[in-house]
Amino acid sequence: MISLVVATPANAATVTASGPHASPSVCNQTVGNATNVVAYRLAGGDCVVEFKNAGATTTWTVPDSASSVQYLIVGGGASGTRGICGVYWGQGGGGGEVLTGNRNVTPGVSETIVVGSGGARSGACPALGNRGETSTFSTLTARPGQPGNNIQANNAGRFGGTSGNGNAGGEGTANGSSCSGGSCGTGGGGGA
Repeated sequence: MISLVVATPANAATVTASGPHASPSVCNQTVGNATNVVAYRLAGGDCVVEFKNAGATTTWTVPDSASSVQYLIVGGGASGTRGICGVYWGQGGGGGEVLTGNRNVTPGVSETIVVGSGGARSGACPALGNRGETSTFSTLTARPGQPGNNIQANNAGRFGGTSGNGNAGGEGTANGSSCSGGSCGTGGGGGA
């Protein structure tokens, strides 16, 4: 379930728009938390609002002049695996799902925004990576990337993590053979 949180005036913050184009102030935005939120005006007059505070939830109040928005939502990417230290290289984590499109909005309504963090780094060897977190705009959710799947010697699973879009990670070379010095096999890259 996704619920909308209406910011009270005491918690609301104004993001002041910037940019070289005429009257950037028409793009000022009201958000629940202004940390790492940027607003600016494009040459054609459109306003852009970017939420970059990974791991945080905030709200965005739809401006009186808005009836629809174009959105770009990116889920958090996964971290790579550690592999088996000194024997096999790890794989990259998958990238987060990317959603784009148009959505109708209602002026004055407070929409919930969640920016998913990337996966935390892996621990000691051997260790799998960690998945990212989901990112949401109202009822739209971008899925996180998944970690690679190989920390076992001679394991056929040598692919990088699956992306949030469901694309498989790349396949590494020579994984499953032992190595010394610089002759280790590489793990697969994460999916995009």
